[in-house]
Amino acid sequence: ATWRDARFIPMEVGDRSWSFAAKGPAFSFEGTLLATRGRVVQVWWVADGSLAYELKASTLLAASPVEGLWATDNGYGGSSARLRLWRVSDGQLVRELSTGREYGVLQDVFFSSDGQLIATTAGEADGFVVSRVADGGVLSKAPQDSLWSAYGVDLAFRPGTSTMAYIGSESMLGLWNAMTGTLIRQLIGPTDTTRSPAVYR
Repeated sequence: ATWRDARFIPMEVGDRSWSFAAKGPAFSFEGTLLATRGRVVQVWWVADGSLAYELKASTLLAASPVEGLWATDNGYGGSSARLRLWRVSDGQLVRELSTGREYGVLQDVFFSSDGQLIATTAGEADGFVVSRVADGGVLSKAPQDSLWSAYGVDLAFRPGTSTMAYIGSESMLGLWNAMTGTLIRQLIGPTDTTRSPAVYR
């Protein structure tokens, strides 16, 4: 309302060379907590700016919109591209999920609007993987060769559905069924430059 600082949070800043690999900051689904990434993931009370707790992870990736979960990487020194899900209320580890990859640094994470599905990307040529939040079961994988992009792969879930929009190689824009792993419709083809010469996000 006033464009003046409400409060200042002195977060601990980590290695900025990894800043490309994650989102942040992120509010919890009910808006009372705020998570930031740095040396570790730190979670703060919004009301007074005090530290609520820290997570044993270096990268904050996303917050579930409904279930009250933080999604992070699998901590320092991990060789597999796995996710850790933490309970927002107290910062306790709930479960660790496989993303169907043996290695790699997770680049981005996207929750479906109902919080039941989670999609991950792990680099420019890696495509994306869709898994169930409840047990980590892999539902579908995008073909890597058709999605390679110098700007990475970007995704968005359509609210209330398992339909995803994705941007891949040469600004290709399409709709994807996350449950079956099939292409629903291609909105912009890889050689269609009449409407948009470049689509990134």
